[in-house]
Amino acid sequence: MATEREFQILDGPPKFDLMAALFDEKKVRFNLEYAGLVTVQINRVEAEDGSRDSWNINGYIVDYPGEWKLFSGYYTSKRRKGHINIKS
Repeated sequence: MATEREFQILDGPPKFDLMAALFDEKKVRFNLEYAGLVTVQINRVEAEDGSRDSWNINGYIVDYPGEWKLFSGYYTSKRRKGHINIKS
C-alpha cells in the first residue's frame, strides 16, 4: 500500500524559477524541514487561488537516495514556503 510523508518547505525558488522548471524542464531546489535541500523536477503547476502566488505542485524529487520519488504539494511563491507530500 502506498503511503505519504509530509515535509514543510522552509525555502524554495522564486516564481520565475518555478515556472522555468515547468516550461524549460529546469530543476529547482527546496529546503525541507528535517530533510534539507532536495532537487526537484516540476511536472505540474496549478493556480491554487486568484493571487497568482499560491500553487498546487506535482513532480519528482530527483536526488532521493535510490530512486526518484513522486510528490504533490502546495507552494506560495510570495513567501517561498509550503509543504510537499512524498509518496512511497
